[in-house]
Amino acid sequence: MSFFIIFFSLVFYNYSIFSNGYNDHAFITCQESNNLFVVDLEKAKVSKSFNLGTSPAAIFIDKIGEKVFVANPNSDNVSILDTKEDEVIEMDANKSPMGITYDTKKSLIYVTNWYDDIISVLSLEKKKILTTIKVGKSPAGIAFNQSLNLLAVANRDSNSVTLINGDDYNDSKTIQTEKSPFGVFFGPDGNLLAVTNVQSNSVSILDLNTLKIIKNIKVGEWPYQVAFNKKAQKIFVTNQREDSISIVNYNNFTHEEKISDICGYPEGIDNSNDLNSIIVSCWFDNEIIIMELNTLKKKRISVCEGPRSFGNFIF
Repeated sequence: MSFFIIFFSLVFYNYSIFSNGYNDHAFITCQESNNLFVVDLEKAKVSKSFNLGTSPAAIFIDKIGEKVFVANPNSDNVSILDTKEDEVIEMDANKSPMGITYDTKKSLIYVTNWYDDIISVLSLEKKKILTTIKVGKSPAGIAFNQSLNLLAVANRDSNSVTLINGDDYNDSKTIQTEKSPFGVFFGPDGNLLAVTNVQSNSVSILDLNTLKIIKNIKVGEWPYQVAFNKKAQKIFVTNQREDSISIVNYNNFTHEEKISDICGYPEGIDNSNDLNSIIVSCWFDNEIIIMELNTLKKKRISVCEGPRSFGNFIF
């Protein structure tokens, strides 16, 4: 009897994770048309869209809670999509929220506020701003590592990243990077942080144990986002102003290859759930690309105006 209960509970739990029907879907923020496009990656077509705030760009997907969080810098709020109900609510997020991430255990939303040099901390349960955290100049990308209970933020105009204790916001450490860091991305093992330096055309690899930069890797022009792929043992980097993707060896951090003419102004990049493909949002082409890693074959899907998806965007 107890075995049946445990088995049923596991089956129900797994079903609940995918009950929204969005497994293997890409969620694309559309900065010019102010909405969110949902793309079925298996069928290679748009399946749904949702209205958002103004100029949505950054995104975070919480697969456990089945929610999608989007920062809207020109309406000073965040949009929260409950994928179980297909309902969107909005919350104030102070001026010009740029990057966004989420603490699933505490139900806290973190956004960077570009002009005020702060991080705003929002409670999803209370639907309000709890506090702010002072950081460097022009904070952009932000990420939260749940297992480390660690926030990372890129301070673009301070040429630094700040690491912040999730339990004590006064407990922080700032590390200098190369010029104009914009995005921060935790590695799959939790011991590394990749930082895209847009004006240095480089990616910095930070060792989270020693808090030292291991290597600054030269990539293409204006690197924007990173996708770690543990299966392929590669790091994929979108180079905005070069219309290219750089491929970096995950083990020795050498730049191995550059794929040119990937699309117009590639921005967001993420892995498929099986890690066999990468998905790229192409801002100037109004499309996304699915590229198989074994063959490098590309499939193009037309989406919306100004697709960006700065963050993790694959459900």
